[in-house]
Amino acid sequence: MKSVILCLGLALWLLGAGIVLTSPAAAQESQATSAAGPAEPLPHQSQTYVQWFVRSSGEIGLFILVLAIYFVVTVVRLFSEMRL
Repeated sequence: MKSVILCLGLALWLLGAGIVLTSPAAAQESQATSAAGPAEPLPHQSQTYVQWFVRSSGEIGLFILVLAIYFVVTVVRLFSEMRL
């Protein structure tokens, strides 16, 4: 049971980190500061793999991630309970 809680906590932490890193408020804040300054070409803004994954997969990707974590935890639990 502890491993299930640990895996779900890890999944929620990763999801939270992705949401915080891709929040619209952060984007609006950077646009507001650039609009107030002189017109300069913006440098290429790169995004991390986690940001890209969360933005492109959406709710379906979250469901698949939770399902995959559940199956891995179930397999580990069944393997640890198996008696040889």
